Amino acid sequence: MSNLKTLTLASRFANAMSKQDRQSLSLTQSQIVNPYFVEIFEKIFSGQDILVCREKIEAVTNLSNTIRTGHVRQLEIVLSIGRALLTTEKILNEAEWKILMESSTKLFNLNKTVASQYRAIARDIDSGRIPREICPESFTTAYVLTTYPEVVLTQALDKGIITPSLTRKEAVRFKKDMLASDHAINSIIKLPKEDIMKVIISQRSFLQKEKEKLLIKLEDINIKIDKLKIKEDRILNEK
Repeated sequence: MSNLKTLTLASRFANAMSKQDRQSLSLTQSQIVNPYFVEIFEKIFSGQDILVCREKIEAVTNLSNTIRTGHVRQLEIVLSIGRALLTTEKILNEAEWKILMESSTKLFNLNKTVASQYRAIARDIDSGRIPREICPESFTTAYVLTTYPEVVLTQALDKGIITPSLTRKEAVRFKKDMLASDHAINSIIKLPKEDIMKVIISQRSFLQKEKEKLLIKLEDINIKIDKLKIKEDRILNEK
């Protein structure tokens, strides 16, 4: 969304607030500063009185801030756990670490898959690979970013895709679109050999999964066709 559009939307709420008889409140003057939230809020309540009701706007503001604070705290907890896992992994030998992770659910009530995700997030944020200030507040979304090959992550950063409000669905879609395009391969020529291999392997893995999905869908279609054929034969053979 352009700065002009954001300013126009902010001005609209501010003007409404200045009219005492309408008792309105500007979302952009409250704790909520995310223009995306303001834009979506206005769209879903377009033409409704909630847009100019101070009490309702304040309630929504409080709800959004409470949820966002929870998400931020959740990510901070994830980072703390991830860092502790990375530290422990360095201290233990490989065999000890493997045993610990195999028993992580019993020991820590932490699934080893989730533990791996926490470690990946902490590693990428602390290394600066994923800037903390724009990292998605949802840890599941943050983890998706850790799976991005360098060329995809670079494109996501350059295009401004990565924001605190980025959803997991959007993150997955961007990765799929990039890996499905020729851009990913065309952009890796200048990368080190190991990075080129990562992109190729990621793209091949993505295409293989897409192929498997299509084969399953084709099988399902064939089954439905066979069932219809059976029904058709039954009807035709009825006396």
